[in-house]
Order: sequence, then structure tokens, then C-alpha cells
Amino acid sequence: MIAITACAAALAAVTVGLLLRSEYEKKHFVTDQYEIESPKLPDGAAFRCVFLSDLHDNVYGTDNEPLVAAIRTFKPDAVLIGGDMMVSKGRGDLDISLNLLRQLTARYPVYYGNGNHENRMNRERDVYGDRYDIYVEELKKMGVAYLPDTSVDVYPDIRISGVDLEERFYKKFSRAQMEEGYLEKRLGKAHTEKFQILL
Repeated sequence: MIAITACAAALAAVTVGLLLRSEYEKKHFVTDQYEIESPKLPDGAAFRCVFLSDLHDNVYGTDNEPLVAAIRTFKPDAVLIGGDMMVSKGRGDLDISLNLLRQLTARYPVYYGNGNHENRMNRERDVYGDRYDIYVEELKKMGVAYLPDTSVDVYPDIRISGVDLEERFYKKFSRAQMEEGYLEKRLGKAHTEKFQILL
């Protein structure tokens, strides 16, 4: 009985620790910097980009000012977004992500690929109505390069692609394996000469 109680207490402590860490991460962002070299990029060519993903309606500081300031300090050539800027599990509030995107598009080109939350708004129209269409329209008004199963050439040597993965790839505990050729079927063949970035 003592061993079971000690085990339950340890499990409860671990659970509380994980929840506290999760709450901390929701309000604190981390910046990592990577330098990628490729024979597809000419010597001396530099493309500085910021990649944002999975913000899930989080606001850092007042009006995301610390996040925007960190991006401004980096001086990117573009901002790349990998989706899940909002939470669509029953909510579908667009204001926070659209406000951040307005701040970013005022300074930088923005390239946007969907995540499962954007795709959920599109797929579950009985829950979200036309929220997805409103979101896409607002993105386009701001000049965002919106990339659902689409690629765009940014510079002579760089292509950026977005792909809308099917719901089966997001299921917990039974996530599907991506079959060979899946991305090629969605996006076409990868470019052989351009450096291609998949959001």
C-alpha cells in the first residue's frame, strides 16, 4: 500500500510539473538561430528568415511587442509561418493572429502554410461557419503569400512551399505514416535546382 501511495504521489508531482512547464512555455518564447548552407544557394547569398509556428493565440507582453521586437532585431528578409497561429478547438477566434500578422506584414514579406487548426476551420464548417474564408481573405488583403498545397519562388534560388496535411496525420495515439510520394502528389516534384523550404 505504501508503494502504491508513493507511486501515485510521484505521478501527481510529475503531472503538476509538466502542467506548470506547459503554462510557462505558453507565455515565454525561445529564439534559436540556425545557419544553413546548401550548394543550391550561391556563395555569399543570404536569406534571413524568421519561422513562426504553433502560437495558438498566445500573446507575449502587450500586443505581442516582445515577439515583434525580437523579430525586428533579427532583421529578416521574410517571415515564414508554419500554421496553428490560432486555436480552433471550438473557438476559432482570429483577432490575435490577424493583429500579429498586420504588424508583421507592415515590415516584412510573410509566407503562410496551414497547420491543423487552420485546416480544421476549413473542414468543420458546421462548427466554424465561414471563419476560414474570412481568415484567408484577411491574409490576402495584407499581402500574405498564402500557400495551401502551393509553392512560390521567392528569389531566383529559393522556393517556399506549404502543404495541407490530411486530418489522419494529426490524430493522437494513432498517427498515420506518410506514404512515399505523398508530398509529391500534393505539391509536385521538389525543385532540383532551387533551395526549397517546406513550411
